[in-house]
Amino acid sequence: SWTMSYAADKTGPTIRQVKSPTHPVLIANTFEDGVAQWRNRGGARGADLTVDKTTAASGKASLKLTNRTKGGAMSATIYAENFSADQYQTISFDYKLKSSVKLHFALIMDGRWWELGFTGAAQGVNIGKFAAIKQDDKWHHATFNLRSALRSKKARGSLTVSQIIIGERNTASNAAGAVAHIDNFVIGKVATKSPVLRWKATDTTGVQAYSYSIDRDPLTVPDTESEGLAVAKQFGQLKPPGLWHFHIRAQDGAGNWGPTTTHTIMYGKP
Repeated sequence: SWTMSYAADKTGPTIRQVKSPTHPVLIANTFEDGVAQWRNRGGARGADLTVDKTTAASGKASLKLTNRTKGGAMSATIYAENFSADQYQTISFDYKLKSSVKLHFALIMDGRWWELGFTGAAQGVNIGKFAAIKQDDKWHHATFNLRSALRSKKARGSLTVSQIIIGERNTASNAAGAVAHIDNFVIGKVATKSPVLRWKATDTTGVQAYSYSIDRDPLTVPDTESEGLAVAKQFGQLKPPGLWHFHIRAQDGAGNWGPTTTHTIMYGKP
């Protein structure tokens, strides 16, 4: 027969899933560990996507989009799977732009493109524009209610978005080497109720403890004090409103603490 050797186990459990039924999030990109699901769009005419550790709205890194060529679209695919704008209603992110950079967002719903103005001119079927955008090479915050904008164009039926991109494909007026920085890019639901978080973890030696915290810092590592074995937690009211990061890790039966998993929610305001 085979017996598990705890002494041979040196690796802690990985948190397999974290979700919030009260504050659902489709994507939450802090860019601390890479460009996430963002991808170049258009090859040489699209944007180079890199992690920049010299500037960030929070944490230590942000996403840097660089226009490859003069006359390029400086474009990137942000998300390319179906999602419901009824469920994931709000786009929220931080940005840093120089005055010359021109960008807008576009998405596909019902097989057609819908455009959302950012700093460039949205020349297709316009569903709105981000308000009060500043281009002074400093960090600022932007938010847009996607559900309301799409519902104004489609009164009934599902609001299924199959792709969302960023770029300036209409005028292609950005210079070669033009740069835009994005941080804390979230598509999700904003709520003011007390947030509930749920999670799952497995390990061959069993899970004997969880440690977790919630704060405004995307890089927090929870301590090694056990919070017990519950797999859900309801927090009280959070102040101030905005982005909050839930950090959790697990300890296995051999005493090894695993890596931290962070899940971001939008509380109170986007």
